[in-house]
Amino acid sequence: MKQLSLLLVLLCLSFAGYSQITAASYGFTADTGTYTSIAATGSVPTVCCSWPYVFSADDVTSDVINIGFTFNYCGVDYTTLTACSNGWLSLNNSSATAGYNDGGTSSLSGIGAGIGVLMAYWDDLNGSSGAGYYQTSGSAPNRVFTFEYSNFGSWSGSGNCNMQVKLHETTNIIEYVYGSSTYAGHSATIGISNSSTDFKTLSDYGSSPAVSSSTFTTYLDASPANGQIYTWTPPPPCSGMPVAGTAVADIATACVTDNITLSATGTTAATALAFRWQSSPDFSTWTDIPGGTTSTFVTTQSMDMYYRLIVNCPASLSSDTTSSTYVSFSPVCYCTSGLYGSYPSLTTWSGA
Repeated sequence: MKQLSLLLVLLCLSFAGYSQITAASYGFTADTGTYTSIAATGSVPTVCCSWPYVFSADDVTSDVINIGFTFNYCGVDYTTLTACSNGWLSLNNSSATAGYNDGGTSSLSGIGAGIGVLMAYWDDLNGSSGAGYYQTSGSAPNRVFTFEYSNFGSWSGSGNCNMQVKLHETTNIIEYVYGSSTYAGHSATIGISNSSTDFKTLSDYGSSPAVSSSTFTTYLDASPANGQIYTWTPPPPCSGMPVAGTAVADIATACVTDNITLSATGTTAATALAFRWQSSPDFSTWTDIPGGTTSTFVTTQSMDMYYRLIVNCPASLSSDTTSSTYVSFSPVCYCTSGLYGSYPSLTTWSGA
């Protein structure tokens, strides 16, 4: 028993951290229920830094709001968020006021790089005819945080809408609940994201919309029906033998100043996975990369290098290794914005 305990400790230490999971890996379901306003019991969000300093206005973002418990999204724990009058919440506490989503993922990158963005109905809305409310209800470990857009109007279209974002403690489930609405003429987005390239959006606002992690939808012209509920569920904890997939580098050749972003495709979608990136100059001797304990990792190199990722499920004491990816080394760094095209920069590398 002592030997088994020691083995578990060593295994946990060898995988020094748990990685994020992707927004694209979240499950989605559509259902119906009852919309219950919190206007009578909720708190009104304050706005310190966006004129006219009230949430019931156009293009404003709230001060930081306490969720009331720890909420895990894409593998990261959050206790606060901000809310924008344009129909999105930011777990990354973004102070952006982005209203237009016309640029798709490029617009999304302006909201805290797209990290932890929950888009119940992202478009150029106008809260001057309505109000915002929030509250945390229930008892641990089953509390629920609710943010409500009450009778919110619109700049880009017409009509008003009532909707809520609910965050559930322990299960970390996200719900978008919609009340009565008269929205029309919009070009909205409904979905979740964790970067400008990691997202999941709905194809329409009906009772069974398709979801996509490759097409960022920006054309929803109206809002979901009264009582419509969209639910986003994180992947289950890992079990059994994980699938590591294929290692990928974002560039094929790097000089000493280049950042190399390493990631993996085809990896098991599950929580509680642990990750360890390794490198090898000869495809024979592999060494752990310091700090390389996330599924996506940024590194540099000063010689030709192979990379691979070991994916571990501590619950089953099982692991798998990706195929390797190769990045060659260039001793001369090049700029790519010169008047006459690429030319050598002042940075060269002659080795140690």
